[in-house]
Amino acid sequence: MTAYRKGDTFHVNLDMPGVRPDSIDITVEQNVLTVSAEREMPEPDQLVELIAAEAPIGRFTRRVFLGETLDTDHI
Repeated sequence: MTAYRKGDTFHVNLDMPGVRPDSIDITVEQNVLTVSAEREMPEPDQLVELIAAEAPIGRFTRRVFLGETLDTDHI
């Protein structure tokens, strides 16, 4: 995750390799931005010999606590 402010805009960039865009869920509740997604195992016919796995398989969630002054209606 990379978070930064540019002028009046606050940016949060999340890298999610191997995640299908339709599995991403973004919510804001009481100034907490929650991003969750799911990374699935490849289909059995697409399996290869795994050498390294730094991106876990399954559902994951990242929460970012937002400042009180941020306009959460424009996320």
